[in-house]
Amino acid sequence: MRRLQYAVGLPLFLATIYFTYTRSIWLGTGLALLIVAAMSLTGRVRMLVISGAVAASACVWVMFSDAIIFLEREEASGRRAASSAESRETYYYVSWLMFQDKPLWGFGFGQFPSQKVFYLSDRATSLNLEQIRLRPHHSTLLSLLVEVGIIGVVLFLGLLGVWTTHALQIWRDPSAPDWARRLAIVFIGTLASYLVQCLFHDFTYRPVVNSLIFLLAGLVSSVRSQLASASSTTAVPRHEDTGLALPKLALQPE
Repeated sequence: MRRLQYAVGLPLFLATIYFTYTRSIWLGTGLALLIVAAMSLTGRVRMLVISGAVAASACVWVMFSDAIIFLEREEASGRRAASSAESRETYYYVSWLMFQDKPLWGFGFGQFPSQKVFYLSDRATSLNLEQIRLRPHHSTLLSLLVEVGIIGVVLFLGLLGVWTTHALQIWRDPSAPDWARRLAIVFIGTLASYLVQCLFHDFTYRPVVNSLIFLLAGLVSSVRSQLASASSTTAVPRHEDTGLALPKLALQPE
């Protein structure tokens, strides 16, 4: 039954991803699937799947790189996509100017839309800076770098690193149940896709977009805490008669 579900659901899932016509979605999904496969499979099967996926990706890039870079959608959305792609260099330039002024603490969370206007009159570049006047940022990580500075970005990435460490601890724990290890794999795959999207989209003004990653992180942290608590409980020896927990004593030779 499970194989039938995979046989039916996986093609539908991949078709849905393809018809988004969004390169960041393709890249994030591919990376997430590769991580899930690497963490779920073992032995030669893992090596065959990973090497096959990497080889297939390389072939697709060599054969269709131009079509991927200059992705054509319907006319109206195609113009918007082209404008969005052209504006990225402008975002990088303005963000760099702002970062130079306040590199440590930034301009304050959510202040990029109001503070960027003071940098759009720069005439030291040939870029059309005015095209981003009414737009939000184009990258979560770059937006955070401008708004909360190096310190804020380090704290943000540090939090993601802590969550990843918790998931890896669950995945490596031989006493962890299968469902807990699957949860850890799902979280790491989802986080990989999330980080790819953070490079190309600004999620700081869309809290609902972050809800899934926070939900999974909460589940992972809770499961990790429960497993650690259960492990520490079973490690404490108990008296055979009373059942009371007794402290471990380190006996040193006289």
